[in-house]
Amino acid sequence: MLNPINFFHDERPREGYLLDPQKINKEIINILDGNGSEWTPEISRRFTLLNRLYWSLSILDTIDDYSDYSENDILTFFVAFSTFCDVIELFDASEVADSKEDIFKESKTEPVFTDDIINNRSDKSFESFIRALSFAHTAGVNKGGKFLKENTCTFILSSIDTQSASPTNEEIVTKPKAFYFHVLLLKNKQKSNEIFKVYIDELKAYMQSLFESCNLGKIKETK
Repeated sequence: MLNPINFFHDERPREGYLLDPQKINKEIINILDGNGSEWTPEISRRFTLLNRLYWSLSILDTIDDYSDYSENDILTFFVAFSTFCDVIELFDASEVADSKEDIFKESKTEPVFTDDIINNRSDKSFESFIRALSFAHTAGVNKGGKFLKENTCTFILSSIDTQSASPTNEEIVTKPKAFYFHVLLLKNKQKSNEIFKVYIDELKAYMQSLFESCNLGKIKETK
């Protein structure tokens, strides 16, 4: 079962967190200790975003317990993942989700992702596809942040589980750490039931990469 972490009362050391909440705490404290300065719309916006980010960490930092998640827990996790990615992208960063990175190497080369339907295999595109399928557009994804070639196929989510409904012999033996996406794939006027994995270690590495490269002290300037 997913139990959000109460960082103020959790006894584990800071080194035990995947995403250290102290990075957010420092920024919130700096805002609150503003020496009576006026809360401009920009400061208010940053304060609100930092609090949303803090909530997402309380969910995402439970990822090592993913095998105990219920179906609702998995949905909550991906809502938090979506929130996390959306908020991070609003802050300045040196290299946020650089397209040259290949963190989701195994996940985005699962057998279902054939070259005839994939448009862009960057980590950013794959992350957008996963967010759309898991939460925002479960009834049908045909682009997914440009990960898919438009009008070639549609992914419809059936469920996300911590194990496969039809495990291979290798999966039975190795028990890979992954979320299993069970989908209906519509392609070339045909339908098929497919399963692909999003690996836990790759999700963790991607979130760490975003969080570590993000400057929470400044929101990106809008053009």
